[in-house]
Amino acid sequence: MDELHTKLIFPKSLQRQSIILNKLFESSTALSVNELSQELDVSVRTIVNDLDYLTDMLPSTVKINIDKFKLINLESTDSYAFYEFLTTVVTISPLYKIIDSLFIDELHNLEDWADILFVSEKTLQRYLFKLRELLEVYELKLSFNPVNIVGQEENIRLFFYAFYASGNLHLRSPGGMEKEITEKLSEALSEHIELIRTQKTRSLYWAMILYRRYRQGKYINTSISKDNFPGYFDTYKNIHIEIIEAYGIDTKKMPDEEFLFIDYLALENILYSVGNTYSEFRMRKMIDNSVNYRFLEFILIHEFKINSKIGEAMRTHTMLFNNMQALSQFSPLFQKNKIELNLMIKKKYPIIFNKWLKIMRKYDLTRSRFIEYLEDFCVKLTMLTSLYVEQEHIYRRVVFILTGENIYIDYITNQFKK
Repeated sequence: MDELHTKLIFPKSLQRQSIILNKLFESSTALSVNELSQELDVSVRTIVNDLDYLTDMLPSTVKINIDKFKLINLESTDSYAFYEFLTTVVTISPLYKIIDSLFIDELHNLEDWADILFVSEKTLQRYLFKLRELLEVYELKLSFNPVNIVGQEENIRLFFYAFYASGNLHLRSPGGMEKEITEKLSEALSEHIELIRTQKTRSLYWAMILYRRYRQGKYINTSISKDNFPGYFDTYKNIHIEIIEAYGIDTKKMPDEEFLFIDYLALENILYSVGNTYSEFRMRKMIDNSVNYRFLEFILIHEFKINSKIGEAMRTHTMLFNNMQALSQFSPLFQKNKIELNLMIKKKYPIIFNKWLKIMRKYDLTRSRFIEYLEDFCVKLTMLTSLYVEQEHIYRRVVFILTGENIYIDYITNQFKK
């Protein structure tokens, strides 16, 4: 469970217990009671009480063991049951109920929400202030009468995506309609356009969010020059209109930029791996505009000592810049990663990360200066560069999705000797 979902949990005791569970599940070694006490800034007695409570509440396939030295480990024979339990913890939180209602466009004022949740308006305001704080990360605001999320449509979608698609929780899943539409679109488009490899689950969650927003008449307002539209756009748009209208989605008021947004989301879900070709990264007209190509090649060869795989490395690194520039036309928040992913990559590849950070601060490799979240972008570069950097006669081969929305799916590593 990630930081976003953890912060949504109330009361504080339940939030703390979920943090303990998550730490135990993710740790490869036993944790001490004292260690948890210090990290969570509570007494040892509180931690012990939390563990006793969790022991009683957890499903039979998940057990907490504490030895005589007060070392704790989590024993689980069913990861699915563990995440189902965490999902239950999140869904009983008042903020989950509020966010889910906002997603399906069921809006209420403060007084009504207080009645629905059986809390005082003062307590409700405390919950909503926490939600408002979380929304600020997505450059969004919260209105109160009725309670609703306010801001740029692309950022609202990014928030809902992070809420539903991240963290291995099953808060709301894509249904049969999303799967059918996605399959029909892929089949129809493949007859006219060479499709790129994307992560299917992520694509389905985006479909769930987009089709819900369309049914509510919520469209993006971003204006993009027609010069940046791909040559296949009319075909792409007409195929989408024909298929999604068959499922009752009205497209008459959808601006052209909405269809371009759908197309660009393939870049958000793209799988980058060793062996990618240019055709797999079919790109828009800005393909030569996002990065100083010769300077990038110089850095990869001389700073990171990439020689034998320089052709592939240049393709993937160039396309990262191109794809992020394309997505940033809609929102620079596409550049951001989850906090957990940033911490993990910085810890795992400190030399590569710090070198990229130093390079990007000293030199501007981009032609249009579109990077607004430099450290997040350098984490993406670090993941990509680690594919090609030789470390003690080992190649680290990685398959990942560059947005870093989900650590467990997005970052899968296999190491093998040359």
